[in-house]
Amino acid sequence: MKTLIIISLLFFVQSAFAFEPDPLIRTIKGNNYVYSVSFSPNSHILASGSSDSTIKLWNTDTGALIRTLEGSANWVIGVTFSPDGRTLAGGDVNGNLDNTIKLWDVRTGALIRKMHTHNLQSVSFSPDGATLASGGRDKTIKLWDIATGTLIKTLEGH
Repeated sequence: MKTLIIISLLFFVQSAFAFEPDPLIRTIKGNNYVYSVSFSPNSHILASGSSDSTIKLWNTDTGALIRTLEGSANWVIGVTFSPDGRTLAGGDVNGNLDNTIKLWDVRTGALIRKMHTHNLQSVSFSPDGATLASGGRDKTIKLWDIATGTLIKTLEGH
């Protein structure tokens, strides 16, 4: 009787927590270690930043590589699209934690500008696309003017 109860209980637990995972749509290969990914606002492009100092732009419908953005000093640890999808921000980090945020034209792959910061960990555009926030290991958040590349404000005390 105890065996039957245990078997019944195990069956109930397995049934209660059984789920069918969503099917995998696509595996995209091509980078080394991938540190950051971001979808474009229309979901047709996926940006990936990796340990090979590049950002790759992928067509999400086909999985094909659209282009490789080069010029980062080291690992690209943060990528994000502007709300209109025209600009991509990528943050790289090198060994001495001296970092650069680069803004790229998504359509052409041209480098728009560089912004210099320290201890970079993440990047994010404001909803209006006019400001970029960067977060770092130095416990600060920096707000950048996208049009000029200048630092607007540093938020401290995190």
